[in-house]
Amino acid sequence: MERSDRAISGPRVSVVVPVRDDAPLLRHVLDDLSRQSRAPWEVIVVDNASSDGSADVARAYGARVVTEPLVGVPAAAARGYDSATGDVIARCDADSRLPRDWVARIADRFAADPRLDGLTGPGRFYDLPAVAAPLATAVYLAGAFGATGAALAGIPLWGSNMALRRGAWERVRHLVTRDDATLHDDLDLSLALGPQARVRFDPGLRVGVAGRMFHSPGQAARRVRMALRTLRRGWGAGGSAGLRWMDRLGLPIGPGLPPQPPAPQPEQVVLLSSDGRALGTAPKAAVHHERTPLHLAFSCYVVDDRGRVLLTRRARDKATFPGVVTNSVCGHPAPDETLADAVTRRACDELGLAVTGVRVVLPRFAYRAEMRGVVEHELCPVHVAEVPSGDGRLALDPTEVDDAWWVPWPELRDGVLDGSITVSPWCADQVAQLADLPDDPRRWPTGDLTTLPPAARHP
Repeated sequence: MERSDRAISGPRVSVVVPVRDDAPLLRHVLDDLSRQSRAPWEVIVVDNASSDGSADVARAYGARVVTEPLVGVPAAAARGYDSATGDVIARCDADSRLPRDWVARIADRFAADPRLDGLTGPGRFYDLPAVAAPLATAVYLAGAFGATGAALAGIPLWGSNMALRRGAWERVRHLVTRDDATLHDDLDLSLALGPQARVRFDPGLRVGVAGRMFHSPGQAARRVRMALRTLRRGWGAGGSAGLRWMDRLGLPIGPGLPPQPPAPQPEQVVLLSSDGRALGTAPKAAVHHERTPLHLAFSCYVVDDRGRVLLTRRARDKATFPGVVTNSVCGHPAPDETLADAVTRRACDELGLAVTGVRVVLPRFAYRAEMRGVVEHELCPVHVAEVPSGDGRLALDPTEVDDAWWVPWPELRDGVLDGSITVSPWCADQVAQLADLPDDPRRWPTGDLTTLPPAARHP
């Protein structure tokens, strides 16, 4: 599928397909693209840390492969848009099924309207039962275009079937979020474009899509949570839904929408030498990839007033080790933040718990682990912390934690050691090192603080 060399009479259409471990689906959409009545200018497949040969499939079809090691559709899609050289950037997903005139229809609509910024259309669910598919389609269209459109004061782009003028992307590329996989990238892009963008819905630009969000109530609920989180972030950055509608309708609202605030500073992690000395800092989102450098982190086991420890299941949308059962809370201390303060902060943010008595029990713990091409590589002192009697009510952050439950330490220890309980690689190593300590974690002795990594020692 080489770049089209036929005479270009209309806008050149670059097609971007983000993919992660979807090789069988990718073959179908690349077949569809190879049979277009008007060939795309180029097809760009963004390999988002795939481990199933997706990149090889793309190359076999002649697509241009670009890589994005930061796991998540926001990062992968933005990488593809940045790489496009056409006048119009069309976007579909690996599970999209494209009619033969898809590229031609997009090119014609942009050629007919030089002011058009974006174009999108509906879908039909091809893998649902025949009796359920029409209802599912109606529900999805009402949510994706009706409710969401009202919330952002415009027509939202839908990532499975959309196109964007390259100039529009270049105007807002610095406003989109790339490092948060828990956002809907297409909705985030629509919010960045703003209510004055000229985006059109074409009912004839119809594609087939997999109805994966309808396969379980959990999948549907997760999509809704992601949409609400994306909207809240967009409203905070560019004005509420009401202000957006007033701006769209040209109503007098003083100076208009609030100016864009400075972009929030990305979370920083402390990079380390092999002996644990600080080498500097780097954004967390840029650190975790297939060659993750050594950096400072922490793990903690939270204990209740009965001596039970809290186990958690990492959110299934997390970029690293999604859905894995692990210890109570992990994280990275900010530059100049003590380990105890970092534990307290993250326990509150992720679990809604106010912990006390934070202390180090394994000051020299370190590990390296890999999952789906993303590596964790940390000096990670292990802590224990307590929750006072009656203060163990959880308020989980769904972007970080899917589930949590209290377990007696002997039950967890013995289950991990005999293989009947599967946990994260770092948790398994920690349990092995903690196995000889007392059955009640509240009696675990504090470790030798002089053996902490130098970067973690604070007066």
